[in-house]
Amino acid sequence: MFKITSTTLGSAVVSGGTITFSYPDNTSAGNFADYGHKLWVDKHQKLYLQPASFTVSLGASNITVTYNGTTSIPAGAQVKLEVGIEGSDDGDSVTSIDETVNNTVLGEVVRVDLGSADAADTNGFCVSQNLTAAGVFSVSVTAAAAIAAGALGGIADVARNVVAAWTGTAVLTVTGTDEYGKVLVESSASGTTFTGLKTFKTVTGISVSSNVTSLTVGTGVKLGLPLFVGDAGSIIAEYEGGTQLVRNNGKMYLQGHMLEAAVDAGTSLELVSPVAGNIKKVTTVARGTITTGGAITVEVGGTLVNGLSVTIANSASAGDVDSDTPTAGHATTAVAVGDRIEIIPASAFNGSADIFVIVEIELDSAEQLSGTFVAGSTVAVTALTGDVRGTYTPFTTPDGGTAESLFLLTTDPKYLGLAQYAG
Repeated sequence: MFKITSTTLGSAVVSGGTITFSYPDNTSAGNFADYGHKLWVDKHQKLYLQPASFTVSLGASNITVTYNGTTSIPAGAQVKLEVGIEGSDDGDSVTSIDETVNNTVLGEVVRVDLGSADAADTNGFCVSQNLTAAGVFSVSVTAAAAIAAGALGGIADVARNVVAAWTGTAVLTVTGTDEYGKVLVESSASGTTFTGLKTFKTVTGISVSSNVTSLTVGTGVKLGLPLFVGDAGSIIAEYEGGTQLVRNNGKMYLQGHMLEAAVDAGTSLELVSPVAGNIKKVTTVARGTITTGGAITVEVGGTLVNGLSVTIANSASAGDVDSDTPTAGHATTAVAVGDRIEIIPASAFNGSADIFVIVEIELDSAEQLSGTFVAGSTVAVTALTGDVRGTYTPFTTPDGGTAESLFLLTTDPKYLGLAQYAG
């Protein structure tokens, strides 16, 4: 795979001289390999290969080629650089598997380049203006005129979500196309702000359900995926600027401390989950001798976690460690970010010591990623449903100079999800 960038020489380039190229649109150094580059010189009618005839330096803002050929390149020559990208050409993949292999579905690892997305621009599609429910803009009378005047609509650098803000309660509707040129429509809830779920490559129209003022419409930080991704577990690796991001630990441990008086009174220890996942185990540690022990149970949002009950024996000594695990796979083990987790000592406890509690939570696949992933929507499409292929919000806020890419495991890399909602 490769991308092409070109320039016309203002002066001759001799052996050892340099040529500066701009990065192709929506790319930066992290998008490209260190090898596989080619240089075409029209005046020589020749294709030069790296590293025999030139070397390449991928800089922060441009690409520098050092020419090592023996024949000078004259002024006015047009030179094109094919900048190599790791991986095979689009569409080149294994398409079959030996029929003698039973119970096997062919999967493929694909690299998805999301480009070097520009910084979010809150009024990139619509500068601050008034808009009536009849479609009259304060900048231009009609939507078509506003687009012609450059006051409405536009093309995003990469497919990304739309954001908007306005004064006066209304439902905002955005019309445009996705990165494949398919028409799509998305609407907000009734209110004064909007952070879209779908990703648009172009915006061609904006309407409101009632008159609003000071309307701005622009780009957000959610980037559209070019193929359907239904689960975060399909994302094998995340890269920023050519560097692989560290995957978050698959487990986290919440710790709490129940004072003796609380234990004796049967008063719950209250914790709040900072992650989404499933409770896998609860462990207790006695800080002193337990006179009369009992069971410690766990509730999430007021619902008892099935099968989980840590029993602390009568006369358990200081440092006694006890633990229990819930019923594997039971729905009550699930926790979301912000969920209340209650650690509940039975009323039987009497004359007890303080007790330390450790709650082990196994993170969901999405929580293990550095960026934020939202799966492609599989429900019947409407103006309010999510992106049909899925979105990815980079770990580092887009700045126009950081390349984002993902390695995905998929069994059908050509599946683009459900048809877009077109109104």
